[in-house]
Amino acid sequence: MSLLVVTGDLSSSSHSDSIATALDHIRHADFRRAYDLFAAGVLREAKGSVEWQEAIYGQAVCAEQVTPPSAERRAEARQLYEQLLAVTPASRLAPRVWMNLGRMEESTGLRQTPKRLVAARNYYGTVLEQWPNESIAGEATLRIAATWVQAFEIEQVKRGVSILQHWLAAHPNDPLASAMWQYLGQTFFYPLESYEESLACYLKADR
Repeated sequence: MSLLVVTGDLSSSSHSDSIATALDHIRHADFRRAYDLFAAGVLREAKGSVEWQEAIYGQAVCAEQVTPPSAERRAEARQLYEQLLAVTPASRLAPRVWMNLGRMEESTGLRQTPKRLVAARNYYGTVLEQWPNESIAGEATLRIAATWVQAFEIEQVKRGVSILQHWLAAHPNDPLASAMWQYLGQTFFYPLESYEESLACYLKADR
């Protein structure tokens, strides 16, 4: 998970000193110290408040990122994300929480299975359905397409390609358009082995 995504999600509102310090620890990849500060914030702040939402989100992110990774930490992160959604489903952090849950299913640290890809796709689909006009919708679309491509079965790969092509046709100026064209270029190169299509996508990515 990008540190810019983590800190960016929590950057649009004023913070308590402890949250600001925790964010500074994250910028320095010190997730253990940040975790402790966020966990204290969860206990200190009023449940459901903006401050509580930021604290529990930060605690979940840090639980994911603390090294060495463990099944227990991942389970804790999931529980914290789900608690945030249960208490404040309309939180401004909700779209990113759904995305993070999806990414957890896709994580290379786990054995990839069709069941995990479907679970990830469902999380991303929630973002696309509930926030179709937000900038995060493009990111969700890219991840949905990737869950089809990662199956490495030609018909499913083609379905992922089609999803991105339709999105780009409707949203040519999406902030992630270049990344989408690059992903299409990679996919056409392998596993589809359509080299002319691959080159065309790479050229569009550079525009």
